[in-house]
Amino acid sequence: LDAARLLLLPAFANAHTHSPESLARGRAPMARLDEWLAACYGDGQDALDAAGIRRAVLLTAAENIRGGAVAVTDHFRQIPLSVPAVRAAAAAWAETGLRVRLAAMLRDLVSPSADLVPDTATALAFAKALVADPPPGVALGLGPSAPQRCSDALMAGVADLARAHGAFLHLHLCETALDAQRCRARFGRAPVAHLESLGLAGPDVEYAHCVHLGDEELDRMAASGTRMVHNPVANLRLGSGIAPVARALARG
Repeated sequence: LDAARLLLLPAFANAHTHSPESLARGRAPMARLDEWLAACYGDGQDALDAAGIRRAVLLTAAENIRGGAVAVTDHFRQIPLSVPAVRAAAAAWAETGLRVRLAAMLRDLVSPSADLVPDTATALAFAKALVADPPPGVALGLGPSAPQRCSDALMAGVADLARAHGAFLHLHLCETALDAQRCRARFGRAPVAHLESLGLAGPDVEYAHCVHLGDEELDRMAASGTRMVHNPVANLRLGSGIAPVARALARG
């Protein structure tokens, strides 16, 4: 191709998305996170059948390809999550030709947008079954939803399972100021320190958003090699704040 009149850019990697949300574009346009989640998943997006999951994945893939992405990490949510649902998502992603990492979202505590969550033992049994027989077509990870939506027992158990089976770990952290307040109130210390104590830190662990983290927490992440995933579109859409990207990059 003659590229003399073109600009050549590196391809993008979308390092954090939720495919079911592609079916709910435009809802609650001025809402913050909790209200927006309730609206986004309030019309069956948490209970999609295989055809609905495929439709959501293919729409998400089209959006990403149009935006120049060749790789996607899908933090895949259905409540309650099931092995068939994860397999349906993996099969749909395999159709797209994109390089895909699928982190199965796990939780055992209720939240404003999710009140039908499994108990800890059920959630861990699901995670164990999934990593023992991962679906083809994607790189499989385990995705505890967020520290304020998961018990310590679930997070520690998921960390052990992921390491035993070579899966990556992917979770939200301090996306909003309220999230950060809830974490600190519950743990009595900085969320990053608490996650480290549970085994959720290191080069195979990814924290998405990280908008409301202090310098000490960024230092901890740098020391352990834990990855920070920047989400500028979501943070702008929901008014969550501006992630400390420059301070994080300065720490490596």
